[in-house]
Amino acid sequence: MPRPSHRERFLDAAAELIRDGGPLELTFDRLADVTGASKGGLLYHFATKRELVAALLDHTFDRFERDVEARTALDTRPFAWAHAYVDASLDVRVSRPELLAALVVEQVDSREVLHACRDRMSSWQAKMEADGLPRGVAAAIRYACDGWWAMAALDVGPVDDDRMALAEELHRRLDRAAASCVDRDADEVGRDPDGAGGDPDEAGGDEDRGRPRHRDAGRDLDTVAAGRAPRPQHGGR
Repeated sequence: MPRPSHRERFLDAAAELIRDGGPLELTFDRLADVTGASKGGLLYHFATKRELVAALLDHTFDRFERDVEARTALDTRPFAWAHAYVDASLDVRVSRPELLAALVVEQVDSREVLHACRDRMSSWQAKMEADGLPRGVAAAIRYACDGWWAMAALDVGPVDDDRMALAEELHRRLDRAAASCVDRDADEVGRDPDGAGGDPDEAGGDEDRGRPRHRDAGRDLDTVAAGRAPRPQHGGR
């Protein structure tokens, strides 16, 4: 595995400072202390603290997306990306809600940074929809996770007590959406007087009928009927 660059090492250390001491703990002097770098060396990578926080947010989102993709690769269910998004969002070790507090402290007046944050989150919903998930369900999943993440960042309410219940409910909604796709496709086949659905090459063949329309036709989409596959364990955000 390649060694992290100096920039990545500084961003990881900045995230730990915020996690352990809150957003006000993140200063160039403290970051220099914990990394052993000179303040000038830090300023070479991040000209201002605002630039540092913006880079830290982007760094965290990149890691979050890699984690979601890794979970997706291990999941055989329909709408696997959305299932993985739920688990990664509710895992504080991955989604790092404390970084939102730093964004509020340092970036609340920066429309460019806030727009970048909005665009990244919107892209996650677009990935769910590209996976075949209806837009309303994708929006409900996204906003439920983002809302929980924001409440965890602001330490409002007993969010940790609700984490498992929320995860189970969101996974159930995704499973119901997949089952609904199966029922819809079965109804479409039943309305076809020939029972063949037209040209098999265009319709996807007999083996595809009765399954949710999904980006990966090679996945076993019948796992909905058999129950949910085990999910990776996640920690307590």
